[in-house]
Amino acid sequence: MPTYYLDYELGDDANDGSAWGAGTAWKTITGGPTAAIIVPGDVIRIAKSPDPTSLGCNGIWTDAPDTLPTSLNIESSTNAGPIEVTITGHPYSTGDAVYIQNHTTNLTANGTWVVTKTGANTFTLDGSVGVGIGGADGNVTVINWHCVKLATAQVKTITRCEEIWTLANAATVTKDTSQYKEGDASAKIVKASPANSTLYAYFAIPDTNYAGYQTVSFWILNATAITANQWDLCLCSDNAGATVVDTIAIPAIPSISVWTVLTIARNGGGNLGNSIQSVALYSGSSAGTTNGIYLDNIIACTTSGLSLQSLISKNSAAQGGAEGWYGIQSISEDCKLARLDLGNNTNASANITTRGGGYVGTTETVITYKRETIKTAMVGSSTAVQEVQDSGTYGSYIDFQCGYNTSSGLQDGETFFDALNGRGYGLYLTGKSFVSGFDYLNLCRYEAGFYLTGSSFNNNFGNIGNIINTRGTAVEIRGYGNIFDNFRNVNNNVSAGISLISASKNEFLNIGNVNSNNSDGIKCAYHFNRFICSGVIQNNIGYGINFSAGYLNHLINASTDLNSLAGINSPLLINYLHNCFINETTEFGTFSIGFSTFIFSQNHDQTADNHWIFMDGGTINSLATDRVGGTGIMWKSAITSANRSSSYPLDLSIAKIAVAASAVVTVKAYVKKSHATNIGCKLAYRGGQIAGLASDVTVTKADDTNWEELTLTLNQPTAAGVIEIEFWTWYIAANGNGFIEDMTITQAA
Repeated sequence: MPTYYLDYELGDDANDGSAWGAGTAWKTITGGPTAAIIVPGDVIRIAKSPDPTSLGCNGIWTDAPDTLPTSLNIESSTNAGPIEVTITGHPYSTGDAVYIQNHTTNLTANGTWVVTKTGANTFTLDGSVGVGIGGADGNVTVINWHCVKLATAQVKTITRCEEIWTLANAATVTKDTSQYKEGDASAKIVKASPANSTLYAYFAIPDTNYAGYQTVSFWILNATAITANQWDLCLCSDNAGATVVDTIAIPAIPSISVWTVLTIARNGGGNLGNSIQSVALYSGSSAGTTNGIYLDNIIACTTSGLSLQSLISKNSAAQGGAEGWYGIQSISEDCKLARLDLGNNTNASANITTRGGGYVGTTETVITYKRETIKTAMVGSSTAVQEVQDSGTYGSYIDFQCGYNTSSGLQDGETFFDALNGRGYGLYLTGKSFVSGFDYLNLCRYEAGFYLTGSSFNNNFGNIGNIINTRGTAVEIRGYGNIFDNFRNVNNNVSAGISLISASKNEFLNIGNVNSNNSDGIKCAYHFNRFICSGVIQNNIGYGINFSAGYLNHLINASTDLNSLAGINSPLLINYLHNCFINETTEFGTFSIGFSTFIFSQNHDQTADNHWIFMDGGTINSLATDRVGGTGIMWKSAITSANRSSSYPLDLSIAKIAVAASAVVTVKAYVKKSHATNIGCKLAYRGGQIAGLASDVTVTKADDTNWEELTLTLNQPTAAGVIEIEFWTWYIAANGNGFIEDMTITQAA
């Protein structure tokens, strides 16, 4: 079967896809390998995005804290450069990254800063310049784990949009405090029916030389879809936006009401101006109706350097590597602090005192790297950006392979696709079967990254890399019978990391790190799925793993830590844990009362022979025996709630016995109670399991705390079959524990 070639930078879907190169390679997954062209057994190789490059300096990376910070109220701030902030007895040290919000008058104090401690009650904001004396309002929060502190500046600030812009030509201009990516405000400009090529807002800046930079990077949110040539961002040589030096043409943006990150070269190329005194928003040559444009964190960048579109990491590997990649939410005024993004529509104030967002890993100072992405076409909401068009057959899959070097033909890199605007499904499969590969695929800043829906089954996906900064769920599965070999890093997404909805019999063979998502790490609302983990599921704002309405799922080798609600949630029916380490103080969420909900945990906390059953109203676990003459282990049934009454006891299945017709079955076991009368214990057979034994048969432990051998006798069932024996423990007057061990079973004709 043939191999085809796809290159988003140089390809064209009108080509035949037969080789690498501008005249032959396809461009998109949707338009190139269409159902009319590809057949089962075909291979589609996809060009890699650029390899990582060093920023040429160290970055300080800080692990998420065990104890989250609290915000402190500002008492005052100075109108100076740098701004000095007063908070009596503040805890901050020189080098801390902090976020300031809601500070009025001295507006430029708001934002993300590195601080220098100047006294027990004071600290300065590195690189800041005041615009007024600040009073007792606003607050400060340390956010070290949300930021990477760079040793040298990588960009140059134009404006962080903390102060109101000046209107022109009857526009409406406001400092908007509802939508912002840096500080606590953005610049909002509204002109419902603009004329062509007309100034509508500007902001004066000190005379600044930007000649060492070639691009402008910024966040933009548009309330109405933008078409090409509708708006320009301009750098001007006067302080009123009148004399344009550099024109930055804003491209078409079909999405609305979501932040889009742009990095754009000046019209005509070359360096930016060497004496810029204002930044301005102009309508373009084809002005159209708009309901508002928001701008934030406008910076000057070099063509090959860091920008707001770049991804950042400790990872120098062209392919693989343990460390994940992160989007950038903002770059500070002094240009040395890169704040990590959670998703396109998260404000700068989001998650500063909660889990979700930020970095999880080793705290250290290391060379830091950037990586540039392949920008796919921007789309609106709930739209497939890249959609697989055809199915393979059993034994003859359609195989997509990413990360190819178009010069050498080697698979020596990775492919990073980027929506920029938080909309669309990065990779979409609906009703497709027998599709494989997508190894070294990475998806960022989509509405959902990997989205599989419909009757998809028998798909086999390989070594998928990073799925980050999606506006919703990173991975959403609505299919069955699929195998996912690896998701290396699923981090910093606005909703759950991996979500299974109406999805059963899927296997995840090697889940890496699922960290810092703004909901659950993994959410499984369906059944019969298997998850094998190699990384850590931590710092998510919901549960580490939330089985929700899912049941009979298996979770293997998982480690959870620092998830906000609990490590595991399994409110309904039965799920299984195997060799899982649950490090949260609250290991499990609330169980639904009366549903006989169970979590079976084998080798709990990755400890051999440490077996537990967790359920509403109690737990059951294995322990070394303490009975004189006892052997092996015993089982403890712990009552923790009065709802476990005699009519709803903790029930531990202790034996399933194949019995012959007309046989007398005798079950003996040693039983003990922690309190003589607070709880009750029984050996029990539930009636109706086999012909001839229609009624319950039980034997009750005496009201003392001694070991007692109980004998349960079942007389002559009238048919052969299998019966189950249980150990019941229930609440009488207070919580307590029942114990059972050393069982013997005999059967006589």
